[in-house]
Amino acid sequence: MALAPLIKLTHTLPLRGWQPVVFIVMLGVALSACTSTTWKEEVALHDGKKLIVSRTYTYDPKGLREPFQPDPLKESTLTFTVPETKQTVTWKSDFGRAYQDNLVLYMVDILNGTPYLVTTPGGCLAYNKWKRPNPPYVFLKYDGEWKRIPVEQFPTEFKELNVILSPNSNEVKKKEILNMTARDGFVSVENIKKLNRDSMTHTIDRTVIKTAKAVSCGEMIYNGDGGWIGLDWFRKQPSYEACLKYCAQEKMSAQYCPCSTLFKGKEK
Repeated sequence: MALAPLIKLTHTLPLRGWQPVVFIVMLGVALSACTSTTWKEEVALHDGKKLIVSRTYTYDPKGLREPFQPDPLKESTLTFTVPETKQTVTWKSDFGRAYQDNLVLYMVDILNGTPYLVTTPGGCLAYNKWKRPNPPYVFLKYDGEWKRIPVEQFPTEFKELNVILSPNSNEVKKKEILNMTARDGFVSVENIKKLNRDSMTHTIDRTVIKTAKAVSCGEMIYNGDGGWIGLDWFRKQPSYEACLKYCAQEKMSAQYCPCSTLFKGKEK
C-alpha cells in the first residue's frame, strides 16, 4: 500500500495496559484502513548524543480482541543506524497469546559502537515466557544478532528511559503527538520527555523486587500447543507418576512437562 506523504504513529501500553491503540494521520486527512504504522523518534543517548530511530507496529485484523477494540498488535519493529559503524540494525518482537516475544520497548542506547535495548514483557504470559525476570526487564545486546544478557552485564551508564512509553493513554496526549509528528516529522527528545511525564517510571530500576511485591502474575508453563497452564496444577500432584499422568491428560510432550524438575530425586 503506497502511503506518501504519510505520517503514522502508534504504540501499546506496557504491563499496566495491554490493549494496543492505533491512530493514523495523513497530513490532516484521516486514514481508516491500514494494518501497519511507522513513525520516528529522536532519542537521547547516555552520552548526550541523539539518535533517530524508526518504529513500526503491524496489526492483525484477524487477531483476538475485545468488542469495539482496535486490531491487536502483531509485530513491533525498531530500526536505526549505529553512528560509529554506519550499520543499520533492526529489532523485532512478535505479539500474540501463545509463545511469542511480547516485548515492549523501554530504551535504546549505544556504548562503544554496541547497541543495547531495555524491554519489558507485555503481560502475564510473556512474563512467564521470559522466566519471570526480576527486576522485570529483558536486557538485549547486539553482537551480530540480538542476545539476551543478565542485568549484571547491562552497562551502568544507561539509566533513563528514552522512547515514547504510552502515547495513547488519553486523547489529550494523542493530539499532542499528532501535532508534534505533523510539524517535525519525528518526536523530539524534549517532546518525548513531555509525553512520558505521567509514566509510572522514568529510569531503569536494577533492584530486585521482593516476591510478594513482584508483578502479580501467577506462575504458568507453556504447553507446547499455544496454551498456558498454571504451574500449581503440577505441583499439587501427589507423586511424579501422577504428575506425568497430568501432563499426558493435558497432552503436553516431555519437552514441556515440568514433572522431572518439580519431582527431581523422587522419580521411581
